Amino acid sequence: MAINLGPRLAQIALYVHPNAKLGDIGTDHAYLPIFLCEQGRVGSAVAVDIHKGPYESAKAAVESRGLEAKITVRQGNGLHPLFPDEVDTLTIAGMGGSTILEILSGRPDVLEQVKKLILQPQGAEGKVRKVLLDRGWRLQDEALVEEDGKVYVVMVYSRESGWSLADVDSSEKAWLAGMRVGCAEQAVFRDRARALFWQIGPLVLEKGGDLVQRLLAERWEALNARIKEMQKGKPSMVGPKITEAKVELKAVEALQAIAPLSFHFRGRKRSMAVSVYFIAEVVERVAPKAWAETWDNVGILIGDGAAKVERILLALDPSPEVVQEAIDYGAELIVGHHPLLFRPLKNLRTDNRQVDIPIQLIQHGIAYYAAHTNLDQSRFSSSWTLGEALGLQTMDILDPTGGEGLLKLVVFVPQSDVDSVREVLAGVGVGQAVTDGAHSAYYSDVFFQASGDGMFKPLPGSHPTVGNIGELTHVAEVRLESILPERLAAHAVKALKKAHPYEEPAYDLIPLRNTGKARGYGVIGLLPEAESLERVWGRLAARLSPSVSSSLHEASLFASSHDLSSVRFAGDRSKPIRKVAIANGSGGSFIPKALARGADLLIAGDVDHHQVLDALQGGMTVCDMGHFLSEAPMLKTLADYFKEEKALRDVEIMVSRTSLPWRIRA
Repeated sequence: MAINLGPRLAQIALYVHPNAKLGDIGTDHAYLPIFLCEQGRVGSAVAVDIHKGPYESAKAAVESRGLEAKITVRQGNGLHPLFPDEVDTLTIAGMGGSTILEILSGRPDVLEQVKKLILQPQGAEGKVRKVLLDRGWRLQDEALVEEDGKVYVVMVYSRESGWSLADVDSSEKAWLAGMRVGCAEQAVFRDRARALFWQIGPLVLEKGGDLVQRLLAERWEALNARIKEMQKGKPSMVGPKITEAKVELKAVEALQAIAPLSFHFRGRKRSMAVSVYFIAEVVERVAPKAWAETWDNVGILIGDGAAKVERILLALDPSPEVVQEAIDYGAELIVGHHPLLFRPLKNLRTDNRQVDIPIQLIQHGIAYYAAHTNLDQSRFSSSWTLGEALGLQTMDILDPTGGEGLLKLVVFVPQSDVDSVREVLAGVGVGQAVTDGAHSAYYSDVFFQASGDGMFKPLPGSHPTVGNIGELTHVAEVRLESILPERLAAHAVKALKKAHPYEEPAYDLIPLRNTGKARGYGVIGLLPEAESLERVWGRLAARLSPSVSSSLHEASLFASSHDLSSVRFAGDRSKPIRKVAIANGSGGSFIPKALARGADLLIAGDVDHHQVLDALQGGMTVCDMGHFLSEAPMLKTLADYFKEEKALRDVEIMVSRTSLPWRIRA
């Protein structure tokens, strides 16, 4: 079976030139030299590891593949097991930048014969660049690589070609010249900007793209959170630190403004894309699939979850018109409200009308994601949007179906890193108004911490941030804990692992019996004062019409114009309306709930003959908007939510312009 390299090692392998004499330092299981030898990419290789366990694993792996004639496995520290002129290419990955520089300084006679360095430092990237360029090496290439949610840089240095120190200094001056901002602390600004330039890298910045913008965005968020936290302290104590942090924030913003969001690489324009899986995760942060009814069918229904997405079409229905719209628009993903597949398909014959749309989507490489009854029970449903448009007060869920499950997250963090880890967790929703308490919404950044003594023994093969292999290490740590909704657990753990300094953070996710925020269908609330039906509908209709809304300086609830003449009313139009219930979609079934809660008016879709008679008998007025019109507002709400997600800022989002299927006879 062929070796499958992770993204980091795969990128390193691309930089190894044909017939190289490879020295792989810190080889672990010798995956890289084995892969390159089996691909015929290197003439010979020496795999070196200081630790007994990885050394024995590497030796066994080489022997099991019969590669002893090409790969020599040795145990030792850095370059010391190598002989002069034995290797011309060195690869060192997964070590701290300072450690890499120490290794390269350990055997000058060996390094003198090396023509190429391929390095992947973990930290101190700017120091590695400066030291190697100062020693006469040339920076040949750099690439950012994402692996397990973290972004790493792979650097290539050559003795013969690439950017010299003078070239990088010239690039630094050009970037700094472009990062002009109005700032009283110009000297501090230039120092922060220069450090940022060297940390991210000249060739990384030249290429630009999604990962460099992500690094800058993450740096900005961390600084901004740090500033907010410091502002809670005494000005006399934290004032200078806040000033410095704000100056650094300006440096990040200045670099964001001039670093290319989309760039031309090898002649082809590339935009920042995300995966279908990521879009699904963004939706499920607010509308988890577990909220859907058992009969429903939600999630990714068509397509490859790993496929990249640059354009999204939002629609209510997977109709032929919507599919054609997606094809014309060039969308890779349709996020729809109604599921595409409710019942199992019996066959895939071309004369089976049920398979027309799935086949068409597959042929054009378009994925389909459905968020149906789970979205209806979220705060993104049209019921909430319509209620807010009417200005309803004390809005509550019309038909509660349950409460959010809650978890307690406990993580143990070194004292020096507790603030940065806490800021990251708060940024993804941990400790943010999660309980069902009446005042919960007015609190954020809710954490508890207590100090203690953490201990662990790093074993061979580990890469501890602190401590030595085989020695019991004691670290002053903080137990940091807070509460989060279950739906955010995966997102929070991913953020935690990225922010934590340890390669294996210790954390607990503990289920709680506390109740989180309620969820359910529809809303009910009070108008500020009693109004006639005509006045209530007039105000709502104004928000549903783009042309009228623009004159009122209010945003329309629809992305495009729709005919409202199909809306029906039943009941006494002169009766004062104060309490309003709203149930989007098939809302007629909620008439008993609305009557029981004393609603004067129900705004819904799909109210049938017998249901409206029940409403009238109970003295409640009914406005039947129809299924389509009552649910269309959630598309614009969802589009606005997507546009607030930083990772989607370069993804084009379009709301379908298809309208309701019914036509009103003239």
